[in-house]
Amino acid sequence: MRKIISFILSKEKKFLEMLSSQSEIALEASKMLKDFVDEYPGLQRSERKSRAHSIKKTGLRADELKRSIALQLESSYAVPANKEHIARIAALLGEISDLAGRTALMLVILSIERIDGYAAKMAGMAHSIIEETSKGVKSLGKPKNIKEHCERIYGLGAEAGEIYNEALSELFHFYKNSIDIIKYREIYRLLKAAVDKCSETAEILELIAARHF
Repeated sequence: MRKIISFILSKEKKFLEMLSSQSEIALEASKMLKDFVDEYPGLQRSERKSRAHSIKKTGLRADELKRSIALQLESSYAVPANKEHIARIAALLGEISDLAGRTALMLVILSIERIDGYAAKMAGMAHSIIEETSKGVKSLGKPKNIKEHCERIYGLGAEAGEIYNEALSELFHFYKNSIDIIKYREIYRLLKAAVDKCSETAEILELIAARHF
């Protein structure tokens, strides 16, 4: 019996390690995006394209891990107790990474030349909340630490929500060109979506922690 339990725990540990690696990729992509946004105005168009595609490629690595986790969950003889939660976290981390790449590419596709203060703030907030999300995912092996990380995620999410609402208010009040409004609103929307995915991840982390206490 002990051998069976040990086998199951080792299998679950493998999935937690894969999620940890995936969260690191999401964090890497968000850092690349933040730096890209900060340096964007001084970059030539060719360099903007190159860096945007690099961020997108980084996100694809997280997507590959998501598929690997899903396949192994389905084929594993020892199914982790948190199978559905593990699969959902893997999917969310993949989406978070993808949103970083999509945001970077959209800046180029929409031919945005000026990064406004709100876009820069949102990119910074997205990176901060993804960093805390990564810490939360890495705490899955020690569920008692998860609550603290989740509280920080929710706090950052609320702050990002306020920035997002203020950004939209300013956008519709001061911008007269409808094309510019559409462009910036799309960038805000993508960054806010990444923040929301982190909050959703925190909810699942809390569910996992609740099973252990």
